[in-house]
Amino acid sequence: MAKKMVLILEGSWWNKLETPQILPYFQAYVATHPHSKIELLHRTIRNVEDIAHYVSKIPTDGEAFLYIACHGNKLALTPEDGRKKITRPALLDALSTDNQKGAAISFI
Repeated sequence: MAKKMVLILEGSWWNKLETPQILPYFQAYVATHPHSKIELLHRTIRNVEDIAHYVSKIPTDGEAFLYIACHGNKLALTPEDGRKKITRPALLDALSTDNQKGAAISFI
């Protein structure tokens, strides 16, 4: 059974002190389910370019659970104190950066 990728992209919640808020829950799951074959990756995002970069790392022949955790305001993500807003069209563009992924990305 191939590993399943869980990619957590998290905004920098506390300015320069980046404290992951979501990661501990996923780490606890992986720690208590050692045979789950989950590859857990956590990255801090600051802008839409970061999202596009990490989405491009998802294997084309696999599946991934992509979790984006950051604040939002007026239909825009604000991963870094609202200084660099990510609009919905920009986010969708970043998620479709690599058209080779096909069905690798789903929305819930």
